Amino acid sequence: MQSILAQPLTIMTYNRDLVERKTNLKNGTETLRYYRKITNEQRQKIIQYERDGRMGTYIRRDQDDIYFSEGDVERFSLDTIGYHPIPFREGNFTMVSNYLLDFWGYFLKPTGVHLYTLLRRHCYNKDYCYVSTSTLATKMGIKSRDTVKTHLDLLESYGFIFQFLVKNEKNMDEAPITKVRNHIPMLTAELIQQLPTALRKDHDRLVHELSEISQATDLIKPFVNVEQVYESFVTKGEIREPNHLAKETELQQVKLDHLASRMDETDRKILDMLAERLLGESWDNHVIDTFVKPLILHYDRDRRTGVSAINIYCSNSVIHQFVTTTLRTRIIHYLTQYYGQLMVKDVNFILVH
Repeated sequence: MQSILAQPLTIMTYNRDLVERKTNLKNGTETLRYYRKITNEQRQKIIQYERDGRMGTYIRRDQDDIYFSEGDVERFSLDTIGYHPIPFREGNFTMVSNYLLDFWGYFLKPTGVHLYTLLRRHCYNKDYCYVSTSTLATKMGIKSRDTVKTHLDLLESYGFIFQFLVKNEKNMDEAPITKVRNHIPMLTAELIQQLPTALRKDHDRLVHELSEISQATDLIKPFVNVEQVYESFVTKGEIREPNHLAKETELQQVKLDHLASRMDETDRKILDMLAERLLGESWDNHVIDTFVKPLILHYDRDRRTGVSAINIYCSNSVIHQFVTTTLRTRIIHYLTQYYGQLMVKDVNFILVH
């Protein structure tokens, strides 16, 4: 009899241990790491391509992984963004707000609305889900996962979702954690002005009805900077570069800081002169700010002969490639014009590794 009573006692203890065991956001017990990718402006490459017989270039920027604690991911809420006075109720089914269909649909497009609805359907009683892109594509009848990713980006830009990439204990990527807002926000004043006339009139009528119900006089709010909210949250994360890249970046920065510290007033005047002359050639401010102003310039003049050598240091390969292939001739021209051809012996363009 004693052995029979002991068995359920053991089972109860085992079940309690299962309940008390910590789970991750995907209801598993494995340790997961949550991260997003951010562009590293210091690691860029100019990629050349040919299309229809014409050569073109574009800049490919490398990305770093920025990691967040599980608590930060869980606490992050999209419903703090914007104003949402639209009545909301939800049961064991996915409710679709008429406001989403009638007005946000103009900006999110049918695919975006469908995608948001599917993501809400997978949230159950949470404000996040972890459904894969391929599953979403299958359920939406879309062959291209790139189409799904494009509309995920669209939803994120309007503050409807926010994605965290996920790595497991084996450092393998899993389906991302997608935070999904519960409440549909009211369009801002700027977005309302972008609606077609018919939709704008319908929206005005709705606002009038809501104002009478709630006795509120300020239902329409100004522009909400969603990107600013995201950037503020991202500051909580921790950037982790691969060890060898982190060491290389640190060493390179030490070299750049040392070279910059050696620039004197004459060096800065020469660099300002180059920026001014190139800007006068119709190069736009973006080119000057991106490729000229970051340069480090050392003007070394031999006191005995009066002949000068000028070393121009570039902080990354993109700047070095653009300067040496596109701006080199013009830079040398302005330097020799400024000092006289006999006074400038060498102009060296040096990539700092």
